Amino acid sequence: MSLRPELGLFVFLLVATFLIVPIANSKAHVLAFITVSPGQSIQEAINNAEPGSTVLLVDGTYKEQIVVNKALTLAGNGNSTIIQSAGSGNTISIPSGTSGVLLSDFLVNGTGRYSTGIFIKGMNNSVRNVAIVNHEIGLHVYDSSRDVLKNIRLTNNIYNLRIYGLTLSHFLHDIDSSNLVEGRRVYYWVSERSEEHTSEL
Repeated sequence: MSLRPELGLFVFLLVATFLIVPIANSKAHVLAFITVSPGQSIQEAINNAEPGSTVLLVDGTYKEQIVVNKALTLAGNGNSTIIQSAGSGNTISIPSGTSGVLLSDFLVNGTGRYSTGIFIKGMNNSVRNVAIVNHEIGLHVYDSSRDVLKNIRLTNNIYNLRIYGLTLSHFLHDIDSSNLVEGRRVYYWVSERSEEHTSEL
């Protein structure tokens, strides 16, 4: 038994309308690659980026202190990409409530006392292939959980690495021996007891 032509047309239009309306009413989010060059503002690029985007830093020095408050990637090209602290305080901050941030492949240079290289208070964030030098505290993970820290080089900071928390969950991170403090490997044990390790000289 076949449908009358006018009824078939009605069904077709009804289905087509159902498929089109959700698309028309949804907000499109375009994930972007945003390139920043020396002289431009990293913070402005972060503020304008959609969550999930990547901010790419061209080689050079950026003198500013930045807050990464949304899920995105901030990536440079190794030690030739330098984020230079503009004063005391945190050079890079990931505030509470922020997750999904990846910081990678650049050098964070400080001004000595009263400064922190990277301050992480959000959860589920990653720092990879980053050098942090010349701060009072190099890397400070504060009341955070489930962060991934890989191949971080901490040098010439008064306190190179600080993990702080009020509950056990604040100490559950993926921190492996690819991280170096003054050239020595970091061994961060989770769910271990009665173990010993002789530090490298």
